Amino acid sequence: MALSNTTRRAQSATEALHDILFHQIVSLELEPGKKISESEIASQYDVSRQPVRDAFYRLSQQGLLRIRPQKATVVTHISIPDLRRARFIRVALEKEIVREAAKNMTPTAIGTLKDLIEAQAVVLDQGSIIAFYELDELFHQELCRIAGQPKVWHLICDTKAPADRVRFLSLAFDSRTALQDHKDILSSLVSGDVLSASDQVETHLSRVLTALPRIQANHPDRFKETT
Repeated sequence: MALSNTTRRAQSATEALHDILFHQIVSLELEPGKKISESEIASQYDVSRQPVRDAFYRLSQQGLLRIRPQKATVVTHISIPDLRRARFIRVALEKEIVREAAKNMTPTAIGTLKDLIEAQAVVLDQGSIIAFYELDELFHQELCRIAGQPKVWHLICDTKAPADRVRFLSLAFDSRTALQDHKDILSSLVSGDVLSASDQVETHLSRVLTALPRIQANHPDRFKETT
């Protein structure tokens, strides 16, 4: 499977490969413990080994791959301490984002967020958790853009990676709650209630901890053993 010419123009091979592998790991298409090799990925996507190596390195920095010299690279198991740390940092960043976004809630900004929420409702009715996850990401990315801090989204993406697999798994039973959270956040922003919006973001992003015991019980093999 070769990367399309459009993708090649829009992104570097490294960025494209990172995004593909990231979503395969988060969606559990690539399970924890799965071994992957530079040569196999390079052959599969018809690229040289250097962009694969660079994509692997970034994924390792995000805590999703473990690179072992002279051995196969392995998809990491979910680390609960890393997940808790990721949630803590993300909450701090996004609470500040909504405070700034509240200053820029133009009709266009409100309309864009409403459109994303409506699209989320549609894909949930269609039963597509993957599509909802992607639209969830776009909602939070748009908040960063409205806040005038689009580059902060890239920082958030790197920070939140250790929690993303649990968040994805939680959507199987908690997606309607996530949708309502988005509606509540937008309602508070529109009304100018910054304190409520900030509190709602914290509640929303902390649901990954609420879901954790259930997910860990249902998927114990996907978690890193603790001693």
